[in-house]
Amino acid sequence: MLVDTQLLGFVRRAIFADATQITDEQLLEIINQYFESIGQQNNKRCLILYNSILSALQYLAARWNIDTAAATGGAIERTERVGQVEVSTKYNDSDIYADNPWQRLHDAYFYGQMQVIGCPMQAKVSDNVLIGGVDRSEIHRVKDNCNSVDGLQGLYNKNRHWDLRRG
Repeated sequence: MLVDTQLLGFVRRAIFADATQITDEQLLEIINQYFESIGQQNNKRCLILYNSILSALQYLAARWNIDTAAATGGAIERTERVGQVEVSTKYNDSDIYADNPWQRLHDAYFYGQMQVIGCPMQAKVSDNVLIGGVDRSEIHRVKDNCNSVDGLQGLYNKNRHWDLRRG
């Protein structure tokens, strides 16, 4: 059975953030959120770590965007003149998404360019998604039943091969 404090150090090292950027309490809250939804079994460790890392990085990326916008209001240059009032403001036209270091780290984990140490690559969120909401074994169970309807208006023939000719 996993304990949240065991995973705290792993998550903190994986996101390269110190306690001033995200507190231990915030990280423990994220980890406990996945304990509740996934479970605390040892075989779920990599999935909990991966999801916790992504959630922490999403938090840090959003925080970075908010702090950047609050500090500048989006403006990078402002000129004022009191006599015969002249006010000009130049706004940053660069992509705030591309400048966000947390977003780049999040994307590296999400797209498999970085991995959680000690976890196989398949411990990603996308590997646990049911395509079409149905498990692969269920698809084959229905396909192999000769009394089932394929839902493709007869595009499957009796041998269960694609047959695009309607006959």
